[in-house]
Amino acid sequence: MREGLCRCVAVIGGGLPLASAVTLAVLGRVQYESDMLSERSLLFVACTPAREAPAISWHEPLP
Repeated sequence: MREGLCRCVAVIGGGLPLASAVTLAVLGRVQYESDMLSERSLLFVACTPAREAPAISWHEPLP
């Protein structure tokens, strides 16, 4: 196995994307798009070391 690779990777979060990391679209569409791209990139980087299968789990906030 190459260094840095794992058989499986689990990404567990309370909400994807992280709400505090994303500017509301009504406050600035360009910044919102940039923030969402950053969050997608972080998720990709988190899952990349998985050799076989990444597992992603999250939950929706309660109303």
